[in-house]
Amino acid sequence: MFRTRVRNLLAVTAVASLAVLGVTAGTASAGTQPVPKVTGSIELANPMQYASFNAFASTPVKGSITYTNFDYKVAGTGVWLLNTPVTLTATLPPNDYHFTLNVDTVKPTSPTASTFTGHGLYVEGNWPLTLSGSISGSKISFSFAYTTALPGYVFSATGTIAADGSLAGTATDTNGQTPLTWTLGAGSASEVFSYTAPVTNVDVTTPTAATFDFTVPAGIPYAGTPIHVAVTDGGSPGTRDTWQANGSFYPIVSGNLVVHS
Repeated sequence: MFRTRVRNLLAVTAVASLAVLGVTAGTASAGTQPVPKVTGSIELANPMQYASFNAFASTPVKGSITYTNFDYKVAGTGVWLLNTPVTLTATLPPNDYHFTLNVDTVKPTSPTASTFTGHGLYVEGNWPLTLSGSISGSKISFSFAYTTALPGYVFSATGTIAADGSLAGTATDTNGQTPLTWTLGAGSASEVFSYTAPVTNVDVTTPTAATFDFTVPAGIPYAGTPIHVAVTDGGSPGTRDTWQANGSFYPIVSGNLVVHS
């Protein structure tokens, strides 16, 4: 009889344990519901803009937006563009060589970075050249090649943009000449309108639409201006998405935004 009671007790304990495990497993598998949100990183046109954002419809609301208008020059933001035209001096001791550089196109790749293409001239030789490069924050890299003279020759440079808009750095070329350095004078680059702000009033209204607000922060032009954003997620590619700020639609050129309902 004693053994029978022990077996019954063990059976009851096992059933109880399985019940507890079942409840626990069921609770864990159900999990918590994901917080609705809208995220994105998009290039906008008219004017040339870029916005990266994450906006969570949580309590309290979380998220931020980093926004840049590359067509609007504003000092002190840390986001730079090369001006045009500019004169570059390359130095291979004991000689200096001079180049005129013109930027023809700029393409934002993030709120703090862009690529550019252009053309120019080696002044002493009157040799035309093609130019391409990129800027990220205060770092620049670029290269140029002649279009008619010295086939195959490439000048490749990296450097830093100083607070006064001057640039300096080092370079390599296909001739392997060293030490090769370069400079651009003060005012050769300019900062553009850029800021980061927290988001508010996030509302994921449908599985493909959301709205959120933010305010232009202090210390820059238009500080205190409220911005209301409405987006739609058109799937891939991101050019099917829409972006509306304070009632105005701006074309999405590249990138993507996603509404998570």
